[in-house]
Amino acid sequence: QMNLCKLEQAEQMKQPQSQVVVQGAAAGALLGPKFMNVGNFKIAQTRLRQRELPETAPAKEQKPNASRLARMVVEKVQFAIYKDGMYLFEDGRYKLVTPNRIKRLLNSFFRGEAERYGFAKLYSDIIDFIDCEQELVVDDKAFESTMYKIAFANGFLDTINGRFYLPDPRIFFTSNVALNYVEGVEGCPNFDHYLMQIMGGDYSLVERVYEVIGIILSNDLNAKAIFCAQGVTNSSKSTLIKFIASFFDEELVTALSVGDMDKNFALSEVIGKALCVDTELPAAPLKTGSVSKLKQLSSMDPLTSDVKYKERVKFICRAKIFLATNHPVQLTHEDMAFMKRIVAIPFYYEIPKSECNPEIIKSFELEKLAIAQKAINYYCMLRQRNYVFSGEYEVNDMFVGAETSLRTQSLLSERDALVRSFLEECCQMTSLDELESTAALHSAYLEFCTRYNAFPCDQKCLTAILKQMLAGQIVHMKRRLSPGANPCSVLCGLVLK
Repeated sequence: QMNLCKLEQAEQMKQPQSQVVVQGAAAGALLGPKFMNVGNFKIAQTRLRQRELPETAPAKEQKPNASRLARMVVEKVQFAIYKDGMYLFEDGRYKLVTPNRIKRLLNSFFRGEAERYGFAKLYSDIIDFIDCEQELVVDDKAFESTMYKIAFANGFLDTINGRFYLPDPRIFFTSNVALNYVEGVEGCPNFDHYLMQIMGGDYSLVERVYEVIGIILSNDLNAKAIFCAQGVTNSSKSTLIKFIASFFDEELVTALSVGDMDKNFALSEVIGKALCVDTELPAAPLKTGSVSKLKQLSSMDPLTSDVKYKERVKFICRAKIFLATNHPVQLTHEDMAFMKRIVAIPFYYEIPKSECNPEIIKSFELEKLAIAQKAINYYCMLRQRNYVFSGEYEVNDMFVGAETSLRTQSLLSERDALVRSFLEECCQMTSLDELESTAALHSAYLEFCTRYNAFPCDQKCLTAILKQMLAGQIVHMKRRLSPGANPCSVLCGLVLK
């Protein structure tokens, strides 16, 4: 309205001093200021000229300038451009954002300017100008400073000096652990117990799992490893991988079939990811092209890939590869270098459906930070050992004479010796008229193992061992322990002391 007043004053100086009374619609066609003593006609004239304001020179000068607005955004918001993708610094890392997401952000800044402009194209123009900012472009060298640092939502941990720092947009983290880091959290007994169960009490194997989790959480690529959970069906392989993936935002995890890795656009799926999984590795031999791609993805070598609707890009894969299979890993052509790159996690024991807990991952939620910190500690020790993982587990070992392998025999003998000690100390043989529930026996067995700092097996495994050890002396059946109760699993001829 101030501009309008100036215009009226200028026009008034140009007019004769005599006043002219104007009536009707003809008033809107005249240029000079008009004074009416009838009602609020003067106000109506002012509103009419306000509607005509965009046609005046001062109004045109107020048209939004996309280049200027782009500079304002870059000053307020931390952007980066990597491989033609635009990244926004949020929650301790740079997140790949779509043009639509950026437009919604711009709308929160420049809604008024866009309304004066009259078109949403203003936001596209701003994005184009941001994309032209050369100082925002980063290359693979930007990742060098992240190698031994682990980003969290509220900052990052330097694993060299053990110190935690506040978020720093100068460090180009594209992945982070989706947790707030806190010093001095308590342990993770539930997860430890779960690992001991699915690993059959093999402490070296549990350590290996923690090492794998730790290096997956890190940005360290020096291990040059492909992780493979391998074993019997229903042994919690997929559950473990799913839990590890839950440490990251969904956008940082991709599921890519090994059989599709030699297809167009396939490799572009791992750009900007932290984890790439295939939980259904087939029994058929892997194609030579797929094996070659897996080696490249885990080698820190530069890769090139076609990208839909974009130019072909060159990049280094920073996603860790985690496979799972119920079968031996087979190749169409011998490749010892590839087989040595696989870090195997054998799963020897099937979990009965009756004992499967579909909510088990949720039960670890309160322990996730403690699990992450423990895994990071194991990763630091792994790095000091030059990335030699705990235990001596080779890929496909469990499928080569598994019944007579020395490792399996050793593991079973240690487990059986523990059960024999439990029998001697806590149980006694009776007539078949007396019985004990397998649940009660297993509960006492867990207490026994805790007392001696030993690692227990699950209830079904304990029952099977007892039946084998005491064959002909006990009977396994279903029996009601009280009238009206549901039948439960019992052993006749064996009771607790």
